[in-house]
Amino acid sequence: MQATFSDPQGPRWIRALLQVPAAVLLALALFGGFAGSYTWTLLALSVIASSTMALLSVRQSAPIPARLELGPGRVKVHGTRFRSPVIHAKEVTGASTARTEGGFALSLARAWRDAPTTIVVPTEADVDRLRLALGIGHCGHGALAWWTTATAAQKSAQNGRLVSVVATVLVLAAFAFGGDGGILVKILASMFAFFAIPIGLLLSAVGAQRTTYPNIEMLPTGIRLIGVRGPFLLPYAYYDGFVHEGGLLVFKVPEPWRTVEVPVGRSHGGSGLGDADLAILRAQLDGAALRARGFGRTKEEVAGRVETLRRGREATRDWLARLDVIGQTLATGPGYRGQSLDAEDLWLVLEDPDADADLRTAAARVLRHVEDAKARVRIHAAAAAIRDELVHDRVRIAAVEPLDEAATSLDELEERRMRMSFR
Repeated sequence: MQATFSDPQGPRWIRALLQVPAAVLLALALFGGFAGSYTWTLLALSVIASSTMALLSVRQSAPIPARLELGPGRVKVHGTRFRSPVIHAKEVTGASTARTEGGFALSLARAWRDAPTTIVVPTEADVDRLRLALGIGHCGHGALAWWTTATAAQKSAQNGRLVSVVATVLVLAAFAFGGDGGILVKILASMFAFFAIPIGLLLSAVGAQRTTYPNIEMLPTGIRLIGVRGPFLLPYAYYDGFVHEGGLLVFKVPEPWRTVEVPVGRSHGGSGLGDADLAILRAQLDGAALRARGFGRTKEEVAGRVETLRRGREATRDWLARLDVIGQTLATGPGYRGQSLDAEDLWLVLEDPDADADLRTAAARVLRHVEDAKARVRIHAAAAAIRDELVHDRVRIAAVEPLDEAATSLDELEERRMRMSFR
């Protein structure tokens, strides 16, 4: 599947790779066996290298062409600059789709990332396949967030890195060019470095932690904005676009507020918005507003047609036995159709992340009787895309294990769920 791929923040290992020169210099200083002056010089160079590399931005500035390989619960992206990253369903914490000039965009909030990852594919059918592979329902999932400016902690980190570099360079210069008559200069430089370098490194480390709310967040209830006058929750139905004016994104909101002004800065690391980021943000907010006003694609509801599969008050073994009978009946019909259930309805329920866990488990149990290798692969793919561990285990057990073993395992899972709910 052809697509364009945007992961502004990039993988963590890139930032770790940039620190390799500093680590090599530090190792040489500690274990190289050099004389004292050389050891101190290597330590100073390691500080300079570490802080300088941390100042570099490895943010992806524009979407790049890519080829997607879809698998059970994952999407592998080929064609990126560094390697072929894999997006796993269980790392997705938020998702939303929108129509763009280039096709259909799926924006993903992922664990340990501050900026959304966006995949744009040509057709709506392609974005449906993406959602299915990653276990994302028709109505999206979770929340999407954008930090439009650097936080105070990030600014402190940048300043700390600059202070570390400047202080270390001053000390090296003082000892290298101070000569015999520069004792006072050396003492002053050393005293400055004694305080400045540790403080700078500490600020750099602390600044890597996210301690504030995002400036713009797409929640199920609406758009949460952190403007210059404070927070504001804007229902999607009242969203009427925004304009970019200098260092502000000006959102139009109902009376008596009229506008909410959100500060925006240049893109750096996981914060700030470039032109490509603004285009995706606008598309996602516009799409959500249209859906809130009833212009979105309607979801086919099939749960009512498979209500008979619910467990109700039955014992687990009796329920599974009844589902096995239904599955055997279904498998004998033409095209795997029984008299009252449609196999396609069962597939829709099994693959629907928004469906009730009981119905998804029941659908997997019934469909396991379809004597088709493709059906088994499809069940496995549906289970792999389930983020909730208990629901994933329930579906997998129902689809794989024999009657008695499945009943015992499901009862154990239910006991575990009950224990967790009382913690």
